Amino acid sequence: RNPGLLAGARGHPATEHPSPDPAGAADNLGVGTADLGDQFGLKVDPRAKIWQLSVGEQQRVELLKMLYRGANVLINYINDEERTIAFANRLSEKYGVICKAYYANISIPPLVDGMFDFMDDEMGGIDVLVNNAGIETINDALDMPLQEWDEIMNVNLRGAFYCTQLAGRRMRERKQGVILNISSIHDKVARKGLIHYCSSKAALN
Repeated sequence: RNPGLLAGARGHPATEHPSPDPAGAADNLGVGTADLGDQFGLKVDPRAKIWQLSVGEQQRVELLKMLYRGANVLINYINDEERTIAFANRLSEKYGVICKAYYANISIPPLVDGMFDFMDDEMGGIDVLVNNAGIETINDALDMPLQEWDEIMNVNLRGAFYCTQLAGRRMRERKQGVILNISSIHDKVARKGLIHYCSSKAALN
């Protein structure tokens, strides 16, 4: 299961943020890369001060790039609470931003509603949504229970749709915003035992 990372709130303008330290920042946070500059090629509008980021663990570099630009962060998690809170605290201290951890399984709409309400009330709203929370299991298509199929679809597809819907409504009111869906090569390259995961990513595309 991939944890989700959600960023959302008013940060200081990019011009006020200290220069990035790509030589060591990633390794210090366990990202596993020293090159933050163009690792993902994510273009960030410096005028945007509000972010929401929903990413899997391997996407931490994107989070760091946004932190360099002064984004405040809400980390959405479904497990590993102690580690997630510690990670949020390190980000807050290192980058001088607001960074909070919030539990919400995105396959459960009332929990997602509460998360977005929290961002509205406590962190100022949202400008950018990056959907990348996802889960997978391995099972033969002929043996897979429907419950297992539904669990994958509810997180990887329905959860991403619902987050997009809630964020999109807020962006429409603000007349600005960006939504990025992080998919997988396995929407086209099939893997044995992952018919549910591959299907969810193909549908997301």
